[in-house]
Amino acid sequence: MNLEKNLSLLLIDDEEVIHDSIGDFLREQGYQVISAYSGEEGLALLRERAIDIVITDIRMPGID
Repeated sequence: MNLEKNLSLLLIDDEEVIHDSIGDFLREQGYQVISAYSGEEGLALLRERAIDIVITDIRMPGID
């Protein structure tokens, strides 16, 4: 990956194993990762703070 390390990344995925694997990898690369385990939680975080990049699952319970 060739992104600026000071960008905030919001990671949204309801599948814990996938979410944590991607999050761990990105953190190891030096990125600031903000986590959400549901679409609703992700939307709430987007309303609360400035996010530069969103990485999200497309199909999640309740919202997709």
